[in-house]
Amino acid sequence: MEHFVTMAYPDYITQVLIERVSRDIQIPKWRVAKVVKSKEFKISLRQSIFLGLSDGAHIGLFRRSNPTLSHEQILRTHEINKDRAKRMSDELRSDLTKILRHQPDEKTPKFRNVFLLDDFSASGISYLRKEGPVFKGKLANFYNVACKNSGDAYHLFDHSMLSVCLVLYAATGESFQYLSRLGPCLFGDVPFEVKVVCLLPNSIKLDAKKDEKFIKMSRKYFDNSILTESYRKGKHAKPHMGFNECGLPLILSHNTPNNSIPLLWFEPQIRKHRGLFPRVNRHSV
Repeated sequence: MEHFVTMAYPDYITQVLIERVSRDIQIPKWRVAKVVKSKEFKISLRQSIFLGLSDGAHIGLFRRSNPTLSHEQILRTHEINKDRAKRMSDELRSDLTKILRHQPDEKTPKFRNVFLLDDFSASGISYLRKEGPVFKGKLANFYNVACKNSGDAYHLFDHSMLSVCLVLYAATGESFQYLSRLGPCLFGDVPFEVKVVCLLPNSIKLDAKKDEKFIKMSRKYFDNSILTESYRKGKHAKPHMGFNECGLPLILSHNTPNNSIPLLWFEPQIRKHRGLFPRVNRHSV
């Protein structure tokens, strides 16, 4: 995971910025050195903001791995209050003045590129889902703060030039496809894309035939107490297959996703059985 975090900026985010700037200044994107040395690239980079969507974003490591980025453009959270937005705007204006060598106009000292960072997604549901006519999830929370006129950070962004990129250090193919399809429905005219450092193929999911014995054991020792309100937001006809029936055999260093087989992550304090890699649950039970 640490390796994925250090790869995110140089191998993925930089490429996104190079493509955008090369298109704007009409230089082929393969002329990397020329694009990166341009004043337009330096401005675009400083007009980029990096926001963590959870503790799993490893923002401390991301910041240390990329010392050329200003600390004022990297935040641990996507929930920006008015005071913080004002300080960030002032710092952005100061830095752009140094790059341009003159005071920027009123529209320039605003962020145009948003990169939302997080560690892992298996289903995509916690990031974005529709509950009736309303969008819910982490992406919807950011949208409400930054893209609605009533949001605390609305005036921090240049909405005529804004683009949003969700950067996941790891994700399943199912999640990537789901978020790539639903994300544009939320953001509308704001360009939205998903980048995944380590894309896990859908074949990683336990197979009903090949893994029949393990699935049978998971069903036998299943604990119904995990069927909370948050767990039921995903598919749950086969809850022994994990949240949204993802059926993953995946363990992360800091926690076990609830999309993995519950038999792997049952919390010993509150479940009848103890998982091999007990999960630290963020939701009430």
